[in-house]
Amino acid sequence: MVSFNHYAAGAVGEWLYTRVAGIEPTSGGYRTFRVAPLVGGGLTSAEGVVETPYGRASSSWRIDGDGIFSLDVEVPVSTACTVVLPDGSESTVASGRHSFTARIGA
Repeated sequence: MVSFNHYAAGAVGEWLYTRVAGIEPTSGGYRTFRVAPLVGGGLTSAEGVVETPYGRASSSWRIDGDGIFSLDVEVPVSTACTVVLPDGSESTVASGRHSFTARIGA
């Protein structure tokens, strides 16, 4: 018997977009949010989308063979996003599409 009163499947989905894609609200309705993907576990790329009340928030990242991390972020109109790269650098950006790079590893 399947119970639809438990959040088990949703918990996996939430982990994927908040940790792997890195999209996490910092205020109600994603008016402000952060993108801080956790890199590791053998993954070399990931992407995720969250439909917010303001529009689409997305994160798409990849690591190339030279250890360059590239991140593309889409920020909905009337929102702000803090982007945290694996090297620890942070940027706050307004609506639009933004691209970031960082070197990871030694």
